[in-house]
Amino acid sequence: MKKLVLLFSVLVCIAQTSSAQLSLTLLNSYTLTPNATDTLGAFARIYYHPSRNKFYMVYAARPAGSILPAGMLTNFAWREYSSNMIFTGNKGSLPGFTSAGDFAMVMVDSNYYHLTNLGSTSSGILKYKLTKFDDDFNSLSSISITLNSHDSNIDQLMNYTNGRLIIGAMHDSSATPPVTPPSPYYNPNIHLFQYDLNLSSIASDIILDPKAYSWGASCIYNAGNYYIITTNSIATHKLYCYKYDVNFNYLSNTQISADGQWAQGAVWDGQYYYVAYHTGDHKYGNVSIGVYDANWVNILTDTVTSYPVITTPNGVSYNAHRPFITRVGNKLYVSYDVSKYLYPMEQKDWQAHVKVYQIDNTTGINEFPHNHHIGIFPNPSSGVFTITEKGELSIYNSKGENIYREIINSEKTEIDLSKQPKGIYIVSLKQNSKTIKTGKLIISTDEKK
Repeated sequence: MKKLVLLFSVLVCIAQTSSAQLSLTLLNSYTLTPNATDTLGAFARIYYHPSRNKFYMVYAARPAGSILPAGMLTNFAWREYSSNMIFTGNKGSLPGFTSAGDFAMVMVDSNYYHLTNLGSTSSGILKYKLTKFDDDFNSLSSISITLNSHDSNIDQLMNYTNGRLIIGAMHDSSATPPVTPPSPYYNPNIHLFQYDLNLSSIASDIILDPKAYSWGASCIYNAGNYYIITTNSIATHKLYCYKYDVNFNYLSNTQISADGQWAQGAVWDGQYYYVAYHTGDHKYGNVSIGVYDANWVNILTDTVTSYPVITTPNGVSYNAHRPFITRVGNKLYVSYDVSKYLYPMEQKDWQAHVKVYQIDNTTGINEFPHNHHIGIFPNPSSGVFTITEKGELSIYNSKGENIYREIINSEKTEIDLSKQPKGIYIVSLKQNSKTIKTGKLIISTDEKK
């Protein structure tokens, strides 16, 4: 008994220092192209319209029956979906474009802001086209942004944060202009522009330090600082978060993935950063999600796709990349495209996909001190116990990792976790996808007498 009391005291101390935890549960997967209209769908972007309770997908498309060469895209298509991701029949194309390709896009209130390549000036300097659309995708206004002669106009950086559109181009003083995909020998900076929602410039453009790629990057403003999420090297493709003050003076950087690039999808929800990114080489690889706390400490990493990478002559695999994120309530919508990879070349037959995850935010153990919330006995136990509840049971360890999940339909169910290490565990019970009860489970070598 003395050993049990001592163990319980130690576990209570652990509980008092436990932090919030989180997990992601895959709910559904959707393939949106090819469809009756489009044979290809690249740069898939998903947006949510709150007042309509509808989702909108936008992607660079090629219509059915096109005889254009592989990889040639003709228009930016949009399609409307219900809250359950059922196609409503409403669809169209963004006006004002004669072709389509790399683009970035954000939704602010009921307007969309779309950034893509406009071509070049008479002197050969590249340009961006920034267009504002209403929520029916009618063009409201448009401007051109003339880039530097050492700027790339592909895989744009654009986010709306701190009351402004942050736009970035990859800038390398040794290249005129940088080619795509970026050379492993590039040592670029980010060329940054700032615009308001009326498409007016609100600050002078800046060449940022240190050296980093804006190639498929994100920018988030939080607590007085800007954070740019991008890779530091195409060759090694490690994902970093670069921290700047409010005037974009460089402060520090944090590596957030040992294998990550093209992180154009990023969300801050007030507690966590969610970052979707591409792993592997530019031509082949997969999509992952990283979740980070306010200090950019990794909470979890989840695999969105897990295609095997085959790099033998004529070996066929797939390349999932260019992800984007939208969060709606406790659900995370990750859109991306997938193309066939026939070693050593990507086939440019991109297709648009969406995966939907439920966010399970299990707060710290110390916030659930009452075991009577869930019927568990004995508790503490050796790991073998009975639960007298019905519903979807989830059990998490002190790291927030889900170690057990089961749909329980009986009045009494025996569960064996005796192989788990002793400690305090969070128990969560859901019914109809809602958490209705929480509690703690203590696993020790002694059972309660």
